[in-house]
Amino acid sequence: MEDQPIKFTRDIKKPHTEDYGRDWETSLFQLHPEDTFFMIKKTLKDVGVKYDKNTKFLELGSSRGRVVSYFKQRGLDIVGVDVRNPDKKNGSTILARVEQLPLPDNSFDVIFSYGLFDSDEYDQDKKLMLTEICRVLRKGGVYFVVNLSGHYGSFIDKELKGLPLKEVECSLGNAYKKVE
Repeated sequence: MEDQPIKFTRDIKKPHTEDYGRDWETSLFQLHPEDTFFMIKKTLKDVGVKYDKNTKFLELGSSRGRVVSYFKQRGLDIVGVDVRNPDKKNGSTILARVEQLPLPDNSFDVIFSYGLFDSDEYDQDKKLMLTEICRVLRKGGVYFVVNLSGHYGSFIDKELKGLPLKEVECSLGNAYKKVE
């Protein structure tokens, strides 16, 4: 019997937070696609992972798909996931919640997100999100995460208990490698 999809009854945004809408990607808090690309390349080098045109990338919280488009222009295989405002033009952004990714198991080599676990901004099931990230990340794959306020530290360590992700040293954000 197939598992039934979870029905989420609440929005991911906390009620007291301002909705940046279409201005979010041009705000001072948003990295430019070039910066994201640099950070991913640097992180992969730091953790000893090589990438090429066959490497499968997944951006979580991809919004309008600017980073997805930037990676695609460089010939990379990338998909974006966002709960709202997916870019329908590039056809590579999926409308979904991270707690329930409509993607096959073990299908990505590199997954990255920016501000996805920001507890001040979002109201999501973090353990379920990390479980889904582990499910779609291939063995030896890397999950790179940047928080708006720096390193996640103890939060993510607590949520990772029982999951097959091991923190690896990198100079930017936090990086985790799937070990099983």
